[in-house]
Amino acid sequence: MKIGLTLTGMTGFGPEIVDAALRDAIPRITKLLEAQARKNLGGGLVRVRTGKTLAGVSSRLRLGGAKPQGEVGDYGQRGFIARLLETGVRPHTIRGKRGGLLTFKSGGRTIRARAVNHPGFPGRHWLRAAVETVTPQAEKELQASLDRAIAAATRQAPTSGFGGPNGNG
Repeated sequence: MKIGLTLTGMTGFGPEIVDAALRDAIPRITKLLEAQARKNLGGGLVRVRTGKTLAGVSSRLRLGGAKPQGEVGDYGQRGFIARLLETGVRPHTIRGKRGGLLTFKSGGRTIRARAVNHPGFPGRHWLRAAVETVTPQAEKELQASLDRAIAAATRQAPTSGFGGPNGNG
């Protein structure tokens, strides 16, 4: 899942300005998204039971190379749980390993069965909701970074080349 942002005020500035703005803004935007994703997974939209899934939520930055980017996801051992919570699960049958029995508790009783039918569940979209929540702030962060990059480039731009301080030299 990616955030699509719109840049304004780009007329007359080269790609190095955009690159500087992206490299400046991506770490802050990624941290905003990570914080919102944790909030959503930690009780805002989904209540994880043990905290192990929530503990795996983190961000990664790749600022080198031609395409700087930031990622947020669940990179922990229980990342598959986070993905299931995001996308949902279709109804399916769960069978015991090697033909054995499944054992679980329900209503205070221990139940053993060769197979059970899981009803499935819709995705909770905790990460998609985080993207939607953070996008307006991310656009502001990127625009501020772009404004700073333009200002820095304008300060470093050479003068018109007409000579001295009076323009006649």
